[in-house]
Amino acid sequence: MKQVFYPKSTATGDISTEKGRPEANRYAFASTGLAMFPLPVSLDTVHLRFVEAIARRIDTAARELEAVLPHLILQRWGRELHGNLKELLVVGEQSYSRIHGRMVVLQEELDWEVYRLFRLSEEGASAVVLKTDDLSIDAEQRPFDWKTGSPPENLPSKLRDLYERRYRQMTDNCALSIIEDPVFKRPWWGRQGVYGRLSRDYRGWTEDALQSWLLNRLESYFDFDGRMNDAGTLTAKLDIALISTAWLADAARQDTAFMQVGELYRNDPAFDVHLLVAELVEAESVPLLPALRYKDSGRRKRRAWEQTWDLQRQEDVIDARTGLSQDHPQYLADLQAQALKRHQIGDIPVPPKYTSGDFINSTYWRLRGKLDVPKERWVSFPHCEGPDGTLMIAWAGYDHLQLARAISAYYVDIQERLGGRDDQRLVPLLACMIELLPWLKQWHNDVDPEFGMHMGDYFEGFIQEEARQMGKTLDQIKAWEPPKKTTRRRSKAVT
Repeated sequence: MKQVFYPKSTATGDISTEKGRPEANRYAFASTGLAMFPLPVSLDTVHLRFVEAIARRIDTAARELEAVLPHLILQRWGRELHGNLKELLVVGEQSYSRIHGRMVVLQEELDWEVYRLFRLSEEGASAVVLKTDDLSIDAEQRPFDWKTGSPPENLPSKLRDLYERRYRQMTDNCALSIIEDPVFKRPWWGRQGVYGRLSRDYRGWTEDALQSWLLNRLESYFDFDGRMNDAGTLTAKLDIALISTAWLADAARQDTAFMQVGELYRNDPAFDVHLLVAELVEAESVPLLPALRYKDSGRRKRRAWEQTWDLQRQEDVIDARTGLSQDHPQYLADLQAQALKRHQIGDIPVPPKYTSGDFINSTYWRLRGKLDVPKERWVSFPHCEGPDGTLMIAWAGYDHLQLARAISAYYVDIQERLGGRDDQRLVPLLACMIELLPWLKQWHNDVDPEFGMHMGDYFEGFIQEEARQMGKTLDQIKAWEPPKKTTRRRSKAVT
């Protein structure tokens, strides 16, 4: 198949993941080319069942391998919170190495049995090897990868004579020498060494799993409606509010499970909880204000998106009139609504896509992408630090109304208790509420059963009154910019 089909090209034009490594190519397979795939001349039921039996053993081993992956061990431990997690992961790594090595051995036997079926070799799978369940090798120990032409010293003795014989066949048979090559052999990504360069090994996966578990655990402190677990259990430890990372760290410090996993992740029983929480949150949060998210090019694109949203909202207003009763003075039939939209709005332009260069840093690009779709876990509020001086955040799982309430509560707290009406944090916080206002008017302007008022209209009035007391227009507040960093000039040395 790799001789007949073509490799996929990348955006840079290089057909391999790493230049000069053809084994890393990805191929575009198609049914037309596959119709030419050759079949063995003599293919009886016995041979087919033997090949199938080997393949099934590999499949069984793969299922066993999956069960000892770090993220699944963490999931099981997290449900029961029983046992020493470090020991469980050590045992998991040992099991993974053993099972993975066994799969490499089985795949070699499957390869050579297929060579026999195609009459490329008189020697097929070894019955002795297949019956010996404790044989395990690394991918680099396979005969085709012997750099010196002799077996590695750590190759199991039960495989040495067999693999030496296969190596000689491979070098003497031109057909086998073509196929017994990294381009055509199973790469076994994920192992250390030559064939693990495109992926992480077990310890790398463990680090990823520990980090993901810690992030999920922190996020669970905000889950007020049970959306983060299959049972729908409420796990929130914090009220719907803006909180500081120091406050979040205090909650984590009281969580025994978080502390155990954090100790393993940091490999330090005395790790700094607040520093860890701050790093985790920073890597999974995006500021609410566009001025803190985009470069100039990104802000221009953001304004284009806002214009598109505004036109779409105007369309929605016209479409809503088709749902009125026919005797209502604002009623429109479908054709009338379409004509009115063409006349008043016209064609809505497609806004431009973002690029990595439009964002202030790579974290925001990773979490938002070309369509600026929110994938972050937390919304951040730089330059609005809490009384402890650390970053203020809110859960990204809040809806626009919950987030607006949380921001306004912190805003009032600063006015009345933490800083007064001249506090510099008030302007960017009010700018955040202005950013939310169109969505509040769009999605949350029905009468709120708790407050008995239209919350979009309420926040619009709140914002206008606060801006008036500041002596600023809404446009001036929305145009808020973070303070520019000042750099000290070195004084010239006096001679």
